[in-house]
Amino acid sequence: MTTRSCPKCKGQSRDGFLCYSCVRATKKALDRIADLWPALQETITRRDRTQPASEVRAQTIYGPLPFRDAPSRVAAEVRNDLVGWVRISIDELGADVPRDTIPGLCRALSSSAHQLRKHEAAAEWAESIAGDMARIVRAVDLTDRRAPAGPCPERTEDGEPCGGVIVAVYPVDERVSPWMECTKSDPGTDICGGVWDATEWRSLGPRILARKAQIDGQKARPKADLSLIEWPAEVPAEVTPISIADAAVIYGVPPGTIRGWLHDKRLTKYPMAAGLSTPGRPVTVGVDPEQVARLAAERKAELERVRTRGERE
Repeated sequence: MTTRSCPKCKGQSRDGFLCYSCVRATKKALDRIADLWPALQETITRRDRTQPASEVRAQTIYGPLPFRDAPSRVAAEVRNDLVGWVRISIDELGADVPRDTIPGLCRALSSSAHQLRKHEAAAEWAESIAGDMARIVRAVDLTDRRAPAGPCPERTEDGEPCGGVIVAVYPVDERVSPWMECTKSDPGTDICGGVWDATEWRSLGPRILARKAQIDGQKARPKADLSLIEWPAEVPAEVTPISIADAAVIYGVPPGTIRGWLHDKRLTKYPMAAGLSTPGRPVTVGVDPEQVARLAAERKAELERVRTRGERE
C-alpha cells in the first residue's frame, strides 16, 4: 500500500490531499482571526494599552497619525488574503457569496474547508491562514499562555494511536474562551489534530490520565526474551495450544493462577503463533487446554471443599 503525505505537514494522508489535522488547524485559525479582529481594530485606533508608551509613531506635517500604521497594514493584508481565497472557493468550488465582513469571510472559508483541502493550492491556503492569524496575534501584542496537559488519547485518521501532546491554551484576550489542542511532539509525529473547547475538558481529563498511565506502563514493562523459554522439542499432534488469556476466559481461572501452574511445572509450555489476545507478537506461550481443564476442575473442587468446611464450622 502506497503511503501518501500531506502537502503541508508531510504527515500521512490517505488520499494525498491536505490532511484532516491541517484542515482542523486551519479552521481553528479562521475562528481566531474572526475573534481577534475587534482587538486588532482597537490596536489600529490606539484604543488598546498593549503597546509600550515609548512606541515610535508615524509622523505627518500635522503631527502623529490618528492610527497605528503597522497594524493597519496587517489588517489590509489579512483582508486581501481572505477575499482572495473566498474568490477561489466561489469561482472554482461553487461556494455561495458570503457577507463582506471578516467573520463572514472566515465562516465561508471554514465551510469550504473540506473542498479547499483538495485544491492544488491547499497547502498555500493553510499556510496563508496560519500566517495571517500569527500576524494578528503579534499586531495586537497578545501572548496566549500554553500549558501541556498530557498525551493525546485519540487516534489518527489511519486508526493508529495519536502521538501528539494535548496543550491547554489560555488566551490573553478575555473575549476568547480557552481550549485544548493536539500538537506535535516532534515534526515526524502523526497526530489527530483534535481541538476541545472548555466544556469538554471535564471528560477529556480522565482520558488523558488513562493514556499517560498506559504509556508509563508500557515503558516500565520488561520485554520478555522468548528465546530464553525452554520449549518442548515439538508440540504433540494431539495438543492444540491456546493462549493463557484465552484459557482464563474459557475455564474461568485467573491468568495469574495459570502462570503459577506453569511456574510450578503443573502445566507444559508450548510455543504458538500470537492470536487476538496478544497482537503484534509472532510467538507466545501456549498451554494444553485439557491440562488446564483438569487443573481448573481440581481447583474448583478444592474451593468447594474449603467453602463447605467453612460453613460447617
